[in-house]
Amino acid sequence: MKVCIITEQYPPSIGGLGSATHRIAKNLANYGLNIHVIAPGYQSIDVPITSVWEDGVVVHRTFPALFSFYGDPVELRDIGAYAVQLHKEVDFDLFHGMFLIPSGLVAATTAKEVERPFIASIRGSDLERMCYSPMVSSSMRWVLEQANFVTSVNHNLLEKAQKLTAIQNGCAIHNAFDPSVFNHSDILTIAKEMGWRSRMLVKNFLTAKSKGGPVIGTVGNIRHVKGFSFLLEAFKNIESIYPDAYLILVGDFSDPETGKKYLKQIKELGLKRRVFITGQVPHSHILAWMKEMDVFVLPSLYEGSPNALLEAMGCGRAIVASDIGGVSDVLEDHKEGLLVPPGQAEALTCALEEVIQNEDLRRQLCEAAKNKAETVLSPQQEVETWLEIYRKIIDGDEEQSVETNMDLIAYS
Repeated sequence: MKVCIITEQYPPSIGGLGSATHRIAKNLANYGLNIHVIAPGYQSIDVPITSVWEDGVVVHRTFPALFSFYGDPVELRDIGAYAVQLHKEVDFDLFHGMFLIPSGLVAATTAKEVERPFIASIRGSDLERMCYSPMVSSSMRWVLEQANFVTSVNHNLLEKAQKLTAIQNGCAIHNAFDPSVFNHSDILTIAKEMGWRSRMLVKNFLTAKSKGGPVIGTVGNIRHVKGFSFLLEAFKNIESIYPDAYLILVGDFSDPETGKKYLKQIKELGLKRRVFITGQVPHSHILAWMKEMDVFVLPSLYEGSPNALLEAMGCGRAIVASDIGGVSDVLEDHKEGLLVPPGQAEALTCALEEVIQNEDLRRQLCEAAKNKAETVLSPQQEVETWLEIYRKIIDGDEEQSVETNMDLIAYS
């Protein structure tokens, strides 16, 4: 089976989509599929597209246009022309667009030209944000209409897509937790590989943690949609109850202006000595930082299928998260984590206090979350679902139902 995946993000680019696409492509290749990935590079349009062999996958680095919702039409045209030429050499069985615009647009156009089936995968912000853009939403509708099969990372996104246009064949497939991609050493060991600033941060953090107070943490790019302001407000309340509490933010600000805004809030709340911000860290180091947290918090306002949540589950952390699509699909309230309304600092404070105070509850949440991550949300389950979908589409049986990890979650 020969598959061409077109994506707007792929390692070394950092992000949930890149991590997910890499995991899926690599695992499909391990099953013997011939996988090609067309992903953004950094070369200008007059520089030839490069192709390299990575983890059993042929990766074609192309122009930056795939990064943007409003990709340059000339670059996108040339990427499409490259995909058509690549098809003449490889003879793909199907095309798969990871992200509706512009990756899905290029994949749909190419598949239509060479008369091959096409899968459109909704990943989250493509639909959540850009459905409000008249120009982009019409393009998304066209992409969905061309698809032989539509997937999304949660049920809520699939329902929203149905309101844009009638989707005949589709299902929701959550991301998976793959422990093999992580360095399982502790942060003190990992710190030895870092620069002096990172080593000093680790030293100061471990000194603070030794005081015995609860450590609350989160992972990801620090920006508005992640609900960071509400987390700071809630942590201020927790700090007034537990004077030795600390907040660790594993990630960096999305841009300098965002950094200024949140650093100002931290200062105004009097939390400068209570909040640690790591800056960007290698993805392989995430679990080491998570193991230092007593409670993992995901206070996001919107999410597709947050990898950080699955990683916290796989790490066996007690979790408090927003009750939103992509989270509530995976976590059952008071079973694998505590769910709170998004954007409500008081509700977040109450949930954090409940988890910190109740050791039995914390232990139960940790065990249940870890068990689900290792079984229902395993890479094995994920790749078998994709294999089934690919086979049905190539065989022309896409109208038959597909059992996914979302079905297993619903009935586990």
